[in-house]
Amino acid sequence: MVASPPIRIPHRLKITDEQFWQLLKVNPDIRMERTAEGELIIMAPTGSEGGSFNLELSTDLAIWKSQKRLLNP
Repeated sequence: MVASPPIRIPHRLKITDEQFWQLLKVNPDIRMERTAEGELIIMAPTGSEGGSFNLELSTDLAIWKSQKRLLNP
């Protein structure tokens, strides 16, 4: 899978955490992250293979947490 190049936000164009959150809310189907350097990274959607891996990993973590009796925060 080829990664998309990051979208760079000029330093003079400041986006607050709240504005970034609003951007995420109005684009629920697009996975985005913002780096400390101000880059906006658009991530490819998870396909069936990646989704299966994520489900298996989440299940393994839940079982481990249960076995260790870790409390919810």
